[in-house]
Amino acid sequence: MADDVKDELKALVLRARQEKQGPFPETLRQRLIRYAVERWKAGVSVRTVAAELGVSGHTLSYWKAQAIHIADEADKVCSACGGDLREWTGQFEESEEIDIVERRFVIKKHKRQ
Repeated sequence: MADDVKDELKALVLRARQEKQGPFPETLRQRLIRYAVERWKAGVSVRTVAAELGVSGHTLSYWKAQAIHIADEADKVCSACGGDLREWTGQFEESEEIDIVERRFVIKKHKRQ
């Protein structure tokens, strides 16, 4: 992804913080997520992406835990007519997944003098 996109997003984050808008506006949040997902696909760590954008690692970790999926180029073609499919800004198909985490008990021994 181009450095100019990263620089533009970083400037928008800085402006949003200076204006104390509270949470990032939805359009900025979506652009940040899209950028972060592309960087994660390239194997870049959450910490590095957070530093690039000037946001906290906690924010990006939360977004990553939400499992935001961006369609591959092959999925952006209509199966009926072969035409191009474009993103419909602000629209998502949402689903929930339940993970069952096995409970584990660990005995730790402590020795004090």
